[in-house]
Amino acid sequence: MNERFNRLADEAGFVRFSTEEDENRPIDWSSDYSVELERFGQLIVKQCAHLLETRDGRREPAPHIYLLKAFGVKI
Repeated sequence: MNERFNRLADEAGFVRFSTEEDENRPIDWSSDYSVELERFGQLIVKQCAHLLETRDGRREPAPHIYLLKAFGVKI
């Protein structure tokens, strides 16, 4: 998972298998994450809004390309 998503997952409250501070620690998916998944989605939207707000009026790249690159999603 990309570093930004890892930070958002931790902030949302997902439980990791290991207590080590390794960004590649897997999430323990044996729990009910209904609340955490909603929080994770809200954090992603909030991060997108922040990224677009702080673009300083730049027109390039287009907003959707800017967000994809910011989250490390291949185009």
